Amino acid sequence: SDVDPACKLFVGSLPPDMADDRFKELLTQAGEVRSAVVFGTSASGTAGRAAMASAEGAQRAIEVLHDSYLMGKRILVRLDRPPGERAARPNLEAMVFVGGISFETTSERLREHFAQVGPVVHANIFTDRETGRSRGAGKVELASPDLVGRAVEELNGSELDGRQLQVKPMEARAPGDARGASGG
Repeated sequence: SDVDPACKLFVGSLPPDMADDRFKELLTQAGEVRSAVVFGTSASGTAGRAAMASAEGAQRAIEVLHDSYLMGKRILVRLDRPPGERAARPNLEAMVFVGGISFETTSERLREHFAQVGPVVHANIFTDRETGRSRGAGKVELASPDLVGRAVEELNGSELDGRQLQVKPMEARAPGDARGASGG
């Protein structure tokens, strides 16, 4: 299977009588589909795996179809990462550090905010280990390193939940510089 992992999708919570061709049709809304196969999984009902022609198509499928309703069932769409690969080295070049985050902001809100510049792989708000409270900073992994410049340009100083965000490329922070010398 020479398909780029970024093109592979896992789709869960499908209606029980979903056929391969219907499944493929569903995904075609998002882009060209290379292959789409439905298989039964006992725990969560029916699931499927698909390969899109491009990583953009896969991202679009996630944006368009994840959490949407299909015949009364809310379906789940995510990249199909083989077990254990979720811990794959995050792409630091494609990451930005975000400071000045409101304590009310959730990872989901952060993700949506950054989706303005392009597909977001992962958004994470740093929380205090003891209390679980937000520490007002986080990181966002974008689909490609090219998007980092855009994110910094367009979203640094932008407002989210009433707070101004500081956005900078992740690797620009020297190790051990967690405190930062930035005066308010």
